[in-house]
Amino acid sequence: MKLTLVILALFSNGTLAATANPPVIYGADGRLEYFESNPVEQSWAQATLALVNKRNAKFKNAELVFDMQPYGQSERLCADEPFYQQGEVADCSGFLVAPDILVTAGHCVNSRAECKSYHFVSGFFVQYANHVPDRVRSDQVYECRELIASGLSGDKGDFAVIRLDRPVDGASPLPVRAAGEIRVGAPLVLAGYPMGLPLKIAAGASVRSVTHGQFYTNTDSYIGNSGSALINPEAGWVEGILIDGEADFVWDTKSKCQRSMQCAEDQCRGEGATKIEMILPYLNGL
Repeated sequence: MKLTLVILALFSNGTLAATANPPVIYGADGRLEYFESNPVEQSWAQATLALVNKRNAKFKNAELVFDMQPYGQSERLCADEPFYQQGEVADCSGFLVAPDILVTAGHCVNSRAECKSYHFVSGFFVQYANHVPDRVRSDQVYECRELIASGLSGDKGDFAVIRLDRPVDGASPLPVRAAGEIRVGAPLVLAGYPMGLPLKIAAGASVRSVTHGQFYTNTDSYIGNSGSALINPEAGWVEGILIDGEADFVWDTKSKCQRSMQCAEDQCRGEGATKIEMILPYLNGL
């Protein structure tokens, strides 16, 4: 098995601590559907899998059919919220670093039992305008073979490394930073499943601060993005694993519905990430 590593020497510093709170929108909402993204971003999406609890999906006629919760209704959203009509099913996000090795957040998968409770699903995308996917083919569904490592410590990282039951078809694993430090101001793109919705690509973010094992960014993300890859589009490698951030929604008292919380690009606490280097000891020899 070949693991792709990329090396660069950069240095930065700062002090922050990670929690497990959900994230938020910074500035304008930058989330795009799969079909709206460019070919490079689509390749990152193909390496990004949804963690779907087995209780929320059933196999039928060579497909895995999701027991979807309507996003707008279940979250009591205002009708003009983006993606109101889509369904939510994924608990977390994950990404490939080798053909059968997936990385996600440790608070998503922290035991072998949790690992076995999920289907790991590829291709849960909006393929064209007005497409609302509620199923994938059976051959796009993978299972947990082994929980290689999992951690929840702020100093040591919030991450999980999982071996799937077979290589993921049609996806190229994402390169990861293997040395050096991410810098403040570095650009970032997020690929994942906000609120458990079909995959979204969120570009236009950057690193706000860096500390040992962690960094904070202004990426547009929600619950469900936990475990998403934060990719440096200039270097083409993964810089970190999304783990936490601001609250997702605020109550609109006039309209009596929820709206996505919004912050200026340089305001609010930022979205927390485990540095990708924290998982490197568990990838040696894979």
